[in-house]
Amino acid sequence: MREKLCASEEEALHRQVLQLGSRVLEWLRRFGCEQMTVEELEKALQGLGAQALLARYWSRLMEDPGLSACLEVLQLLSSLETEFRYQLLRYGVTSLYEDYTELEGALARLRRSMLPDASEGMRFVSGSAEARLTKSIISQGGKSWHQKSGEWMAGI
Repeated sequence: MREKLCASEEEALHRQVLQLGSRVLEWLRRFGCEQMTVEELEKALQGLGAQALLARYWSRLMEDPGLSACLEVLQLLSSLETEFRYQLLRYGVTSLYEDYTELEGALARLRRSMLPDASEGMRFVSGSAEARLTKSIISQGGKSWHQKSGEWMAGI
């Protein structure tokens, strides 16, 4: 069994996977709104690097249950990266909507795995297309968690 990732490596992996997933979610949204062509989306996905990231961390992702949300997102991204054209030809444009909803759910699970009550106590603040880590505030669904008070506060 491989050694677990140290906290800073795990945090960096979570952040990187969250950013990649958010980027692809935005591309799929833009494609659905006809702001991006099939060719543009395909080219963007081919340069994503999810397959390489998945290969680099594969054994650790498979062995560490705390990384299961990262594994799920990376598998979805890798599939889009390597099989986009096939999926589009085989299943049509509606398959991209399904990929969008599946990725959206997987990213939500990844964000939840980074909440303070998660196993490693990781924290995040989410933006529209990216996330940044912090030790003081977490935003989720219009509410914020404040580390000092230990309470959820709406509208902050």
